[in-house]
Amino acid sequence: MPEVNELTLILNGECIETTARSELNLLIRKSIEEDVEEELLSKIELLKNFIEATDFKLLRVNRPELDGRIKCRVVIKRTTGNKFKIYILNQP
Repeated sequence: MPEVNELTLILNGECIETTARSELNLLIRKSIEEDVEEELLSKIELLKNFIEATDFKLLRVNRPELDGRIKCRVVIKRTTGNKFKIYILNQP
């Protein structure tokens, strides 16, 4: 199965950092409770790398729409190495 290079998060009352950390914890719990699939491990690794590589304080300053006050769907896409692009979808 190919490596996962993008993941979608829903921001709804929580900033991108909190949402990413919550999703990571959810995926880790899921991996403990179920048979681990390569895709699940790849999603965990993607989120872990995103969290470690991102300056969330700076990100929220530059992209205030990621502070969670506006409900939106966010796509995190790994580009090269540990660099990521963030796309905001469904923003009013």
